[in-house]
Amino acid sequence: MIPLRWKELRFIVSAPEAEQIQFALASLHSRGWEEVNHGKRIEFKVWALDTETPEIIRFLSPLLSGKIREQKVKTEKWEKSWKAFFKPIQVGKRLLVLPSWMKPDKNEKRIKVRLNPGMAFGNGDHPTTQMCLLALEKNVQPGDRWLDLGTGSGILAIAATKLGAKEVLAMDEDPIALHYAKANREKNHLTGKIKLLERTRPPRARKFDGIVSNILAEPLVELAPSILSALKPGGVLILSGITREKAPWLIREYKRLKAVVLAFESRKEWVCLRLELHT
Repeated sequence: MIPLRWKELRFIVSAPEAEQIQFALASLHSRGWEEVNHGKRIEFKVWALDTETPEIIRFLSPLLSGKIREQKVKTEKWEKSWKAFFKPIQVGKRLLVLPSWMKPDKNEKRIKVRLNPGMAFGNGDHPTTQMCLLALEKNVQPGDRWLDLGTGSGILAIAATKLGAKEVLAMDEDPIALHYAKANREKNHLTGKIKLLERTRPPRARKFDGIVSNILAEPLVELAPSILSALKPGGVLILSGITREKAPWLIREYKRLKAVVLAFESRKEWVCLRLELHT
């Protein structure tokens, strides 16, 4: 059963401080947050499991001049609040990330990724998610088998399947994320094509035509040997969740394992890499 013990954390920062807080929250992979602009001050509302809030508070407190206010919140209230600002998002030339409760325009020709991320990462508006979607649009071939490592809401697995992948294995260590990924898989009628698995490392016995992983630089480096061993020769590797600052470190580690960077894209302070393994 998915626990309903959630907390909302509220705090206010100056506008120049807001970007640093955004990066800190993205690094923590918090369940979600909302920003309310009050002119020169930005109010943050951050939602997380009550077991996660002590770590978030310890992480954020040194960055804040004011206090963090806590209050309990139920899942239903969080989702109602969150739905107010989730709108359709066009990505690339072919994709439309569509809130699952909305109907598309009858003349809409784009591939529709129906989504309700709930409290899992990935609703299509973050630069790393959009860059991964663009890379999938360019690289998924009909009949491919893909691995989505750290699937979150399942958005990348769903997009890869709708772009032509025959089969996608979507993995995450977070059972809450898998709960929402399963629901989104069903909303897109892809139960038979996307397999969900609770684990952190790619399976040793499988080889994939492509792997996409939008997590963080540290686990991407730690898992590099496992990731590359699961990739077919000539296969496509798409990595994001990487800041500009940490990109050279990650590239160096993957090059050491005989991977070659084929493409480097950046938005704001985030990077997405496309690599290939040379044997």
